[in-house]
Amino acid sequence: LKHGQTNEIDNLQSIDKIWILEKKSLDRFYKEKNEHMKSNSPSSSKIESITKNLLVIQQQLIKDFEARAFKTKSLDFTSLKFFNLFFIF
Repeated sequence: LKHGQTNEIDNLQSIDKIWILEKKSLDRFYKEKNEHMKSNSPSSSKIESITKNLLVIQQQLIKDFEARAFKTKSLDFTSLKFFNLFFIF
C-alpha cells in the first residue's frame, strides 16, 4: 500500500467506528424510548391533539413550500424529492 492509501484506510476505519458508536447510541435511545412509551403511553385525547397540531404544521409547510416554488417558478429535483419524503406518512 502506498502512503496515501494507508491514510485513506485509517480514515475509513475511523469513520466506520464512529458510525458504529452512533448507531449503538441511537439503538439504545430508541429502546429506552419504546420502554418509556410502553409504561407511559399517552392518552387518546393527547394523541388526537398532537395529530391535529402536526396536520396544521404540515399544511403550513405545504403552503410555504408552494409559495416559494411559485415565486421562483422553478422547482429543483432535490427540493421536490425532500418535499415528497417529508410529507408521506
